Amino acid sequence: MKTKTSLAAITTALTLWVWPAPAQVRVLNDHVVARILDQLNEVDFEDLPLPGLPPGPGLPSPLTLQEKVTFHDPATLRSGLCSSPTCEADPDNPQGGNIVLSLNPGGNISFAHKPSVVVLDVQGIGDNPFVLVVADGRGQSKTVASQGKLLGVTLLGIAAHSGIASVEVDSVGGTGGPLVLTRVLFSEDVR
Repeated sequence: MKTKTSLAAITTALTLWVWPAPAQVRVLNDHVVARILDQLNEVDFEDLPLPGLPPGPGLPSPLTLQEKVTFHDPATLRSGLCSSPTCEADPDNPQGGNIVLSLNPGGNISFAHKPSVVVLDVQGIGDNPFVLVVADGRGQSKTVASQGKLLGVTLLGIAAHSGIASVEVDSVGGTGGPLVLTRVLFSEDVR
């Protein structure tokens, strides 16, 4: 896990594109995400227990990590090992894989301090499309569609002036779910 914050860098990146007043939740393009990624705080799942065989009872839901990010699943919140080439290896994982967290449709991520920027690192779902519902700090929501990359990484960046309150998994095409996350990154600014 890492913690780095440079509000000036994030603010600069956000001003690179025009932000119309009515649109509270914005999807960041790949160039903006690449520019700010190392300035964000990271929650990964390398310290979560792996289920035994057959899969055990799952993780507690809701699950709060770093006292800042809470994950909730309507069915069962699960962690798992995703190995290369399906997922990129995490440098913090001595086995060379990546511990992932799976969120079923209806599952959500909420933030204690409504960060202005959130980036989801989605891996291990192939090239399946997925749809999220993002709620901002004013209670407005926006539906955001994206797609996984076969043997690759999808970094989905979202931002809102009033902060991001929550991200809900609406659907995952192809498989029907779950959405597989290797980490969640977020700005430290407090809303």
